[in-house]
Amino acid sequence: MARITVIVLVAGWLIGLTLCAEADTMSVEYQAKNENISYTISDSGYYALTNTRIDRTGDVEDNKTEIVVRIDEERVVFRAPAVPNGSFDTPLGFVPKGATIRVDLEGPATGVSQAFRIVKKDAVTVAAFRNEFENNAFPKGWRYMWNNPASRTGSDPGDLTGVVIAEPRFYTDLLWDAPQGIYRPAPTETSPTASPDRYVIASYEIDKAGFYAITESSLKATDAQGGNSTEVLIHIDDHSPILRRFARAGKEAVSFDTDLAYLESGSSIYVCLGPDATNSGDLSSIDYHIVRLDAAKLIRDQIADATDPHVRIFPTRYYADTIQIGLSSVHDLEINGYGATYLLTNHDQKFITLRSCSNVRILGLTMDYDPLHFTQGEILAIDGRRITLKPHQGYPTPKLGEGNYSTKALAHDPSTMRWKLETTVSNVEKVTQAGENYILEMGSEPLDLNWAVGDYMSCYEKGVGRVVALLLCEDVLLKDLTVHQYGGWGISSSKGIREIYDGLRLTPGPKSLLATIERLRAGDYDGINLHTPEAPTIRNCLIEANCDDAIHAWGEMAFVLKEVNNSNVIQVSSRGNAIQEGMEVYLQAPSGKLIRTVARLEESPVSPEETEAILSGPYPHLRLYLGFLNNRYQLTLDEPVTLAIGDLVYPPAKCGKGLRIENNVIRNDPGRGMVLKCVDGVIAGNEISHMGGPGVKAEVEAEIYGTGGFAENLVIRNNRFDTVAAHTVRTANLGKAGAILFHCAGKNLMRFDNLRIENNTFVNCYGVNIVIADAMNVFIKGNHFENPGHNTSEWGADYAPSVQEAIVWVHHVSNVVLDDQERNTYTNKAPEFAATAGGPIQGVLYPQEKLERNKR
Repeated sequence: MARITVIVLVAGWLIGLTLCAEADTMSVEYQAKNENISYTISDSGYYALTNTRIDRTGDVEDNKTEIVVRIDEERVVFRAPAVPNGSFDTPLGFVPKGATIRVDLEGPATGVSQAFRIVKKDAVTVAAFRNEFENNAFPKGWRYMWNNPASRTGSDPGDLTGVVIAEPRFYTDLLWDAPQGIYRPAPTETSPTASPDRYVIASYEIDKAGFYAITESSLKATDAQGGNSTEVLIHIDDHSPILRRFARAGKEAVSFDTDLAYLESGSSIYVCLGPDATNSGDLSSIDYHIVRLDAAKLIRDQIADATDPHVRIFPTRYYADTIQIGLSSVHDLEINGYGATYLLTNHDQKFITLRSCSNVRILGLTMDYDPLHFTQGEILAIDGRRITLKPHQGYPTPKLGEGNYSTKALAHDPSTMRWKLETTVSNVEKVTQAGENYILEMGSEPLDLNWAVGDYMSCYEKGVGRVVALLLCEDVLLKDLTVHQYGGWGISSSKGIREIYDGLRLTPGPKSLLATIERLRAGDYDGINLHTPEAPTIRNCLIEANCDDAIHAWGEMAFVLKEVNNSNVIQVSSRGNAIQEGMEVYLQAPSGKLIRTVARLEESPVSPEETEAILSGPYPHLRLYLGFLNNRYQLTLDEPVTLAIGDLVYPPAKCGKGLRIENNVIRNDPGRGMVLKCVDGVIAGNEISHMGGPGVKAEVEAEIYGTGGFAENLVIRNNRFDTVAAHTVRTANLGKAGAILFHCAGKNLMRFDNLRIENNTFVNCYGVNIVIADAMNVFIKGNHFENPGHNTSEWGADYAPSVQEAIVWVHHVSNVVLDDQERNTYTNKAPEFAATAGGPIQGVLYPQEKLERNKR
């Protein structure tokens, strides 16, 4: 084999390239500081990196440098630490002709060298469009069709207008007209040339599972009129199109080589040829091959068959309606899924479930649904509770009938595409059809919710659960996962320890190729919902276009069922095994916080009398959540206590101790940025904007949910709050006011302790910017407020004038300190302090001389 060696000097470092005279194969070795290698592919196909090696010749801290492999600039197909003496062998998936494979070093790369080989994998040609069309007929597996409006029945009558493709149930076969030498519709059908919405469609049904792609493709518009173009569109079964390309008359032929997906036997590949904007002058020539890479498997099978704890998921598109990563009692496993996109077809199906796993790392996967499980469109008319909706092109039409949608329909501003500030959510109760539009009967009158004609609207179907669910896991890392849709919670965890969520993206997915409007929604409920006892970390994440809490960190608690008078035996009820023998617990009573240890625990059923005592006494609203009262425990404590019915008991070890939420972006959500029902931690460097509720809310919600832990030693620093708390600025409803809020709902307990709110920036935040209730030892310093307290909201008339102009509002507190050494600053300020008579104000609160020092 002939070899050519090339020596090049780049940025002062020596790079040696050895090119092997072998088709589509290259070997590269080099040493450089943050220099990258790229190679442009001349022939479409499946590629891989092999014979890879990482060397270190300098003093470099381990695991700080990463190997990142991209196709062109944007598509990452592999990312991993540059482990000394390690390898980064990886499949690259399908790479089209003209694309560039990039192997980059990111981070401190001095003294790091890499070696690798790019290899093209053998693929089988399973079909060739032009070669197989013989004697005016297609062979087995092929069909030649068009999208025929006459085939629409039932709820889909009428002409094909707008999006008319990727719906095989509306396709009918074209018939060969031998005298004319052309394909025609059946004699009873309208000609496919009647509209630019008509396509001629070649489909091929595959008979073996594998990874599929289109190669050697060519589309040329041959009509002499010029200026016109022909469209090619490709989709799999009834899924959304994955490629759309145009060839213009008088121009060179275009290639539409593309990766398709992992496909099971029986799937069909549809290549649709359409006339673009007009239905004349569209003569064209087309050809393509369909190829398969064998030994292909679904994600779950790739994991099950792996022999190495570092599993590399083949980077392609996957469709299925079953869980793909379902692990139970698995330990010491890494799943590297960069470049893999999974499309769930069952709306009630999870993608990842981990149970009792430890030291598991899941990296880089993208998750979405196809078909989509929400609808969106433009409001054409409002008549009482009835909305006339015109669905946006490329999105599912609303489901007809009653009870199909969740309670969280939203109005969006068409000029910004964001949730419309100062509006509230509603629910869709019934849907009927009116021509091409739909009549939606709402649970509330849209005009009362500040909705208007011309607004965009979105609503989710019922029955869509969480996409990623973790239970009883320890030391799990989810990194660089993307979740585009979640009707329930996007990611949830229960009873986990030291879980890390790094670089997650919960964000609306790319619009369909047939859509003209971007997606309006990602989620319908919480983005990340954590019920984790110890040290959860959320960092570098993006959560946007949600409809509830972006991050919700829960804590455990229990209720005292019977009065206790100087005894070490108490009866409590909780949501589960929140309290265990040997555990330290905090008992929150009006007399103060008591710290005790559980020496003994016995379980018994809750009596109806005990339940009624709770519901008729301190927690009447808990009727909505009676399941929280199912478990009764008798605790024997190390020392006696005196408690009343309804007093709270919670274990700090089960309340997210050591929580860290850092450097995240949260935006465009009518809910709350963070809800913290945990003990202590750090909230730092986050950007929270365009929110209906508070940016950070620390709250014990005993009266409804029976959950929460009182925050102690919590630091909120260096965050930016921009246009938050738009839903309400009234302090009469403490659960919603303020960009930062501390509040014990349903109990008058001063138990939040040692809180630091420092060096944060508040911009255009509605009403009161900081609300502190039921807390002591609060330090507020170094914050900056721009235009605070001047905005009103939908309920703006409901708050008292003295509170309306306050920046900081306190209620039932002790020792709230405004630090005059690191002064808070103001731009266009309002009075910065207000207190209510709703509860006792204790301690020295913002002495007048400190207020004077901080005036503009």
